[in-house]
Amino acid sequence: MDVGNQIRIYRKERQLSQMALAEKIDVSTQTISNWENERTYPDLYHLIVLSSLFNVSLDQLVKGDVVEMKNIIDHYNMDRYGKLMLVFMLIAVISVGPVLKFSDGWYGLFIPFIFWAFSMYYAIKI
Repeated sequence: MDVGNQIRIYRKERQLSQMALAEKIDVSTQTISNWENERTYPDLYHLIVLSSLFNVSLDQLVKGDVVEMKNIIDHYNMDRYGKLMLVFMLIAVISVGPVLKFSDGWYGLFIPFIFWAFSMYYAIKI
């Protein structure tokens, strides 16, 4: 998360000490320090007060967090879709043998084809 760094950057741009910032928003200097060192995060009320004090939008104040969260979600989805693709591809490959042995003709290959199609769907989503 990047809110602490954003607070520190905007505070230093406005040449405010932690004490001066704490006095302006009615919190302790320890609270400002905890926010900047990312031990704790400001609540919504204080985020709004900080964005108004720094003259930036709330989105800009937490933008680093939004970007980081989006990257985490994208990596999670890519891993999940990759695993699903591999599972369906393995099932498709493994099912070809039994299907050819126990089915009458080529119609049995429809089942491995369905598994292959699912694996291609997840491959495209990656």
